[in-house]
Amino acid sequence: RLPAGPRPPANPRRPRTTPLEIPAWPTPRPLFRTPLALIDTCDLPPADRAESGDPRSRINRAEADLLAALARRCTADDEEWAVIVPYRAQAALIRNLLKDLPPGTGDIATVDSFQGGERDVILYGFTRSNPSGAVGFLDELRRANVAFTRARRRLILVGDFDTLTRATDEGFRDLARALREHTADVGELLPSRDLEARLGARTA
Repeated sequence: RLPAGPRPPANPRRPRTTPLEIPAWPTPRPLFRTPLALIDTCDLPPADRAESGDPRSRINRAEADLLAALARRCTADDEEWAVIVPYRAQAALIRNLLKDLPPGTGDIATVDSFQGGERDVILYGFTRSNPSGAVGFLDELRRANVAFTRARRRLILVGDFDTLTRATDEGFRDLARALREHTADVGELLPSRDLEARLGARTA
C-alpha cells in the first residue's frame, strides 16, 4: 500500500486531494509545489551516492547531506519536522550534521524507534544504494509506511531509485516502482542536483 499522505490543519475550506488523500496544502515560501516529493540520487556518480558500513550500520553520506539540508530549510520555514531512516548509524550521522541546531528543533529517528504524533514535514531517507539491488524486504517498506502517515503537510522521500527499483526482493521492487510512478503523476520527482539548486537559490 502506498503512503496515505499528509493531512491539513482544520479549515472549513478543505483543499482538493489526490487519490491518496495527499492535500495540496501550501506553506510559506514552499520549497516544493506539492505535498509529496521524491528526491532521486541516481543522478550522482555511483561512488558518491553509494552506501557504506556493515549490514547493521549502513550509512549514506550523500543522502544524509540532503536530509540535513532539508531539515534546515524546514527549520527556517518554522515547520515541525522529523527525519526518519532505517539505520541507527545513518540517524547518528544526520544528528551530527545538525548538532548546531537548538535542542528540540526536530526529531531524527529510525523507523523502529520513531515515537510521537504528526509533524508538518516527514523526511524519509532509504539509505541503501548499491549495484546489486540489496535493499531489504517488503516488510521494511511497509513499516516505513507508518512513518509516512505522520506527515501533516508534506512527505519528502530521498533515495537512489535506480537501486530501489531493482531490489532483489520482488515486493519491495514493485512497490518502489509504484511509488516513483505515483510521485511523478501527482507530486514532484526531482534529481538530487535539482534540489541542491533550489536550496542554493533560497539561501543565496
